[in-house]
Amino acid sequence: MRIQLTLLAADESARETTVASTIEVDADDLRWPGQLAERVAHRAQAGAQCLREQLLPAPAGNEPHFVPLADVVPVVQP
Repeated sequence: MRIQLTLLAADESARETTVASTIEVDADDLRWPGQLAERVAHRAQAGAQCLREQLLPAPAGNEPHFVPLADVVPVVQP
């Protein structure tokens, strides 16, 4: 049995992104429902992480709390 899992997310600015994954389960194995649930949960968690990385802006290099060390420590010439 092959199942395609697709996650779609959008943010306030109407940007959308999707993550898709295909899951294969042996339907002849009596444990397939448990295996399917486990694989879907795992893939959904990984997909949600990918969506988060796509939708959240990259962290700014100069955050207000960040002070570069070069601005604080004087340069000493040998």
